[in-house]
Amino acid sequence: MSLSTNVQRRRETVRALASKSYRDTYVAQHIKRGIAFQLRALREARGWTQEDLGARAQKRQSFISSIENPDNGNYTINTLKELASAFDVALVVRFVPFSELVDWTTSISPETLAPSPFAGDAGLLVADGTDEVLESRRVKTE
Repeated sequence: MSLSTNVQRRRETVRALASKSYRDTYVAQHIKRGIAFQLRALREARGWTQEDLGARAQKRQSFISSIENPDNGNYTINTLKELASAFDVALVVRFVPFSELVDWTTSISPETLAPSPFAGDAGLLVADGTDEVLESRRVKTE
């Protein structure tokens, strides 16, 4: 998506957010659909089937299918923590200003939807360029 398209989407979204009912719906849909899409993107980025994810999260395949359905939207924090553990990624649940949510939703990319697991997180490398942190992660995750 081009920069001008993102800017236009952001402007349109901000205008629509003037309505309180739209804001409430926007947040609900972000949670309901966004999590489902992200779970699927994470699973597919790792080349896993729903059965593979189910095994890692100790859930049935039918459960994985239901949480990947954007019309479902029934997530508990505990379930999301279990799934984050299965993917070996962090889970962040926090209150934010609408500007942050709008920026997130209007700039979604495959990279933001499917972050690397801990062992592949280049952002955790030490500043001097050594692989000290990466090496310690290999030992702990094996």
